Amino acid sequence: MQITLNPILDRYSSTLDQGYLSNESLAQLELYIQTFPNRINSYKLLRDQTEEIVTRSLELLEVDYPELVKTRKQLCRRDMTIVLTSMALAILRDDERLFREQLLDWFSNILSCFQVNDEYSLAYKKVQLVVDRLLPQESALSIKHYTSITIEALTKKE
Repeated sequence: MQITLNPILDRYSSTLDQGYLSNESLAQLELYIQTFPNRINSYKLLRDQTEEIVTRSLELLEVDYPELVKTRKQLCRRDMTIVLTSMALAILRDDERLFREQLLDWFSNILSCFQVNDEYSLAYKKVQLVVDRLLPQESALSIKHYTSITIEALTKKE
């Protein structure tokens, strides 16, 4: 799978024989370009503060699930870091679909097998609390979109 900077360009590059981008696609691309500085800023903030966000989130989670954090702290730290890194890329690309398909479907299934969806769902609520406290509002809102998607995927009942 070829990945470009933006999903609109991904689709366009795979359908060159269909001609030029439509006005609707161009409008989406223009909006993407206009919001790119905010996306870069959110990406950089996540990149630079993921460790602190994860540490603080785990501290908050430990209040509700001390045994989980005690026994699986390194695993939780790794998983949260992977999810935040994926969120950062999704924000930069403006690509919710890629976030869902490449990470969340797999991740929620794995957690379901271990029967820790509820705990991890709460963990991402804690992540959002920490993000709201640490980051500027515009970035926090961008991230909230993806933490909400993550929580939704973890709490959906099959």
